[in-house]
Amino acid sequence: DALKSYQSGLDIFTKIYESNGSAQQSQPQRKHPDVAAAYNNVGLALYQTGKFQESYDAHNKAKAIMEDLYGPDHASLAMTLGSLGNALKSLERLDEAMDHFQRAHKLLLATLDGNTQHPDVASSFNNMGLVLAQQGKSEDALPMYKSAQEAFSKSLGDSHPHTGSCHFNIGLVHQELGDWQKASMEFDLARLIWSSSLGVEHPQTQFAEKAKKELDEAIQTMKGAEK
Repeated sequence: DALKSYQSGLDIFTKIYESNGSAQQSQPQRKHPDVAAAYNNVGLALYQTGKFQESYDAHNKAKAIMEDLYGPDHASLAMTLGSLGNALKSLERLDEAMDHFQRAHKLLLATLDGNTQHPDVASSFNNMGLVLAQQGKSEDALPMYKSAQEAFSKSLGDSHPHTGSCHFNIGLVHQELGDWQKASMEFDLARLIWSSSLGVEHPQTQFAEKAKKELDEAIQTMKGAEK
């Protein structure tokens, strides 16, 4: 599988770079971009299998190598920091996750000359929104999701599934804040986007349709109780 393949690649790269020098040189030889990339690949595969702590450890090794090679503010660190943030979020170490996402976001913007209309920047906004929502900071999460939605719309198109995901997340925040009408509208936008891009029977489309239906029923019940 992918994890075994990436782990094998990591072992090969490590042996290659260790063999290039003496025993005293072996540790510096491990600090090579290929070894860092191999650790990142292993980390991504571990994350996909739900091994979040092991994923974090692998990405952290990649980060240490890259910081040693390039310094702490190099653009190439952005993706690794984002991967670390994802692992930390899944481990519910939310403050640490936010720190990593914010650092990744800063590096991305520097790399792209401040261009916020880029898919990677959109993902970065969305990641920060997810952490804030998980922390119960719905009002802070909302502008992050809106920035992500705008960036995905501009870079990938209004009908892209990622744009739909942002609309759904915006809907969840509005629902949490008690603005059910806006939430229903966002759920419907997500449903329409996913229906056209993923298909009517896709689980995400069905999920958005169910969320909108249940919320609309709650709105009608509330209106009936007010009469």
